[in-house]
Amino acid sequence: MSNIASMPKDFICGHEDTIVDVALRNITYIFDESDITAFIGSFNEEEKESNGSTHAPVSLGSKIMDVGKTFLDENRKIQHKCDYAKLRYIDQSISATKSRYHIDVLTENSFFKEVRVYNMSRTKMTILNSKFKTWWMDFPKLEFLDLSYNYIDVFDIDTTAVAWDLPLLHVNISHNNITRITAKYITKLARLSAVLILNLEGNPFHCDCSPDMERVVDLVQNGDIWMSKLYSPYAYIRNLKCATPESAKGKTFVSLTRADMSCEMTSYAPIIILSIVVVFLVVLIIVMARYRREIQILTYTRFHIVLSCQPQQSFQNKIYDAFVSYSSENEGWVVKTFQALEEEEHIRGSNGCNFRFCLHQRDFIAGKTIFDNVIDSVESSHHTVIILSKYFLNSHWCMYEFQEAFQQSIMERKRHLIVVLMEDIPEAELPKELKRCLKTFTYIRKDDAIFHDRLIYALALKGQKSVADVPKKVENPPPITMEDKVSEINGYYNIALEPDDITV
Repeated sequence: MSNIASMPKDFICGHEDTIVDVALRNITYIFDESDITAFIGSFNEEEKESNGSTHAPVSLGSKIMDVGKTFLDENRKIQHKCDYAKLRYIDQSISATKSRYHIDVLTENSFFKEVRVYNMSRTKMTILNSKFKTWWMDFPKLEFLDLSYNYIDVFDIDTTAVAWDLPLLHVNISHNNITRITAKYITKLARLSAVLILNLEGNPFHCDCSPDMERVVDLVQNGDIWMSKLYSPYAYIRNLKCATPESAKGKTFVSLTRADMSCEMTSYAPIIILSIVVVFLVVLIIVMARYRREIQILTYTRFHIVLSCQPQQSFQNKIYDAFVSYSSENEGWVVKTFQALEEEEHIRGSNGCNFRFCLHQRDFIAGKTIFDNVIDSVESSHHTVIILSKYFLNSHWCMYEFQEAFQQSIMERKRHLIVVLMEDIPEAELPKELKRCLKTFTYIRKDDAIFHDRLIYALALKGQKSVADVPKKVENPPPITMEDKVSEINGYYNIALEPDDITV
């Protein structure tokens, strides 16, 4: 072995300029049994050192490894370089005694720039040599590499292959000992499909209930991805078969179920139900926080329920639930809206009966001045409803009624005023008191989706009161025909009083 470095080039390289095909298959070294026994026995005896000391016996496997490394070191001392310029085909298959360093020795001092096919099948190879991971460094034009029917359990590849201008390489690594595969590895192969196609068929895959295998099953059962140009060369992976466990034996990846993979069948029903309940509660809390005011209003107006979170109101006994202040231009809407509220049987005002409103064209008393009627109506009502429109702002009588109601709110120290906004009015057009009022008192838009409910809620007195607090029913005054006694002044009704009606 020590003389190999001194051998001539013809001995080392052979016919390097003319050789095209090399077939050295079905070559296995056989050792005489007696020689092997003697060889093994020599390593089992304690070896003595020059100083007389001894060391533990060396195993046969370790000794053979040492011999192989020594041979490789000696091979590196060879000065000759072999360039096989015409070699296209190498077949070194079917051998039980190929060294793990075989490919290292082969490529140490030789160049195979034109080799297209390399067959190393059935050589009992157990570990993939690193030379195959970067095949283009030694076999730049390799198109087919056969490593089938060996015992390789891992086939690692260098992803930098895509950076080189290489022909497409088909690697047959079928019928080896690869038991594990991951979705990440499949994706890696797909990204290299322009330079490398790997055949993994016939390997004894272990299809257990591991996270890696579950991800593989999810990937292969995604039918759309395998139609893409990237993944289509590896579509056969979907039909790879499992070897273990017994429940999955013979099943293809694409047909695997959790039961086949011996996964514990967990009932997700309680988790799903709990998740739905939690989501429902979260949504309910958000809705209740966002629409708490609307909920209070609707529970009261639709179901007559006063929520415990609502403060109870104390109130004095008065004739009217509200005095309605409005401009004559809005009279039609006012009469229709408030008379309808008075007629609704299921709605109750402060006196336990239907709502009762003071409408000036109906309820003002003849013989009193407008000022006295306004003052008495405001004081005799739990609320004053302001029907705020541009017509209202242009009426002096309307503004006077507003001032009286505003003063009444201050005197009673409660939210006496209720404002119904009929239309959008620029803030610059509002008097100072009205601006403050809109920020302080109940304010309802006519176009609100629940306007009717908001108005009832604002008018209703929701406090608890004893029977003694209930006022005696006051008979409605007889309707007054005012057609001949009313004239319109500044958009408002003024009662034309007879001389005998004037009180000084």
